[in-house]
Amino acid sequence: LINFLKGKGIKLIQQIPPDRIQISDLPTDNLYYLPAVQMIAYQLMELAAQKRFQPDRPVSGDEALRLADLLLNLIK
Repeated sequence: LINFLKGKGIKLIQQIPPDRIQISDLPTDNLYYLPAVQMIAYQLMELAAQKRFQPDRPVSGDEALRLADLLLNLIK
């Protein structure tokens, strides 16, 4: 979604430089590593303790709505 919005010319501002993000429970060769880094860089999601992304953790409806709100605010 981030890449789609950027491709449409919408300016999104990263909050954390991607090269400073370290994820301890998601290897760099994982298919979802770069999308996870993007979500963290734009502060759509945060790392848990010990820099864990917890890729298998279910996302609640409240958290999904909060992320949608954050995306809308990034677009505005």
